[in-house]
Order: sequence, then structure tokens, then C-alpha cells
Amino acid sequence: MAGSEVRTSPELPLKLRLSLAIFSAVSKVSLRRNGTVNRCLMSLVDFKSSTNKKPIKGVTTSDTTVDSSRNIWFRALPA
Repeated sequence: MAGSEVRTSPELPLKLRLSLAIFSAVSKVSLRRNGTVNRCLMSLVDFKSSTNKKPIKGVTTSDTTVDSSRNIWFRALPA
């Protein structure tokens, strides 16, 4: 086709490419053949953030434990 433009993807910074490659590798390793998540491996890279002690823009957070023996909890964000 005459006049068609070829689109190229933008260059990503090295740090971002490296982070994506590591995340992709960990994700592939943590999945089983049947598609379920291997929770033992995923717990090694748990990205849990702490609650905010001071309200940010009027929003406070708190963690509530449902069942401590199975580590089941939820984070409440009351406004």
C-alpha cells in the first residue's frame, strides 16, 4: 500500500525492561501446568503494603483479620 506508515513500539528504559523480565519469569515459575497458582512460591514475592497510620486525603485504612490460622484478612478503606 502506498503511503502506509510502519508503526514501531517505543523504546523502553533498561530498568523497566529488566523489571518486566523478572516479573514475567517469576509469574511463569509460579504457575502450575493446569494454570493454578503455586501459592508457596508466590508468598516469597508477596507485595503487601502496610496500612496508613495518618489519613491521606481523608481516607484511612485498616486491616481486619478474619481467620488467623489461615492468614485470611481484608483491608477496609472507610472514607
